Amino acid sequence: MHISIISSTDKAELEYDVYGNCYILHNNKMYNIIIGKNNNPELLQVQKHTLTDLDTIENKYVTGNLFSGDKSLRGFAEDTIAHDAENDSDEDDTESKYFPEQHYFYTKGGDINTSEYMEESDIDPLFKFYGQALNKTRYGYPYNSLYSFLVVDGNTKSTKIVFYSEEYNDTCSYRITIYTDGYIKCNVIGTVEKMYKIIQWNGELLIE
Repeated sequence: MHISIISSTDKAELEYDVYGNCYILHNNKMYNIIIGKNNNPELLQVQKHTLTDLDTIENKYVTGNLFSGDKSLRGFAEDTIAHDAENDSDEDDTESKYFPEQHYFYTKGGDINTSEYMEESDIDPLFKFYGQALNKTRYGYPYNSLYSFLVVDGNTKSTKIVFYSEEYNDTCSYRITIYTDGYIKCNVIGTVEKMYKIIQWNGELLIE
């Protein structure tokens, strides 16, 4: 999946690894999205010799399908009815306030084989990925990301969700939404979201 940096012709490529880390490739350079000071997202340029061949590790992750658009609204409504029957409505209202994108997509699959993962301690690390919009990189960092991330095709008004990652048991501390026009939204889960922009400065990518 490509995102625009300065113009529609200056694009970067988004990739992810099986530990939930997200990368941006631009002008033969690779950047890892990290959470820096004051809980802000930052781009850390990757030295490729520090990456690990993740195919040599017994990775535990699952994939599923993502649906967006009108169909997702129907799917979300159906899921909400079932969810509200089991959970306090105040909790749902809070999540809706800080994660409005959930109204515009839903997921299927990505189920965990309980016979394979008998205890929670047996499934660490385990990320779940939905959608086929991004390439999965073979080389990455062998540690779990702190964030789940959502990719939206378009600008900040778009509801076309194309990719979603989440850690099993919802243990991520942050959520990052990446728009293909180069904007990024980040928040500590359950708090106020902040908007950022990917820019190019002296040949390097930055988030401001």
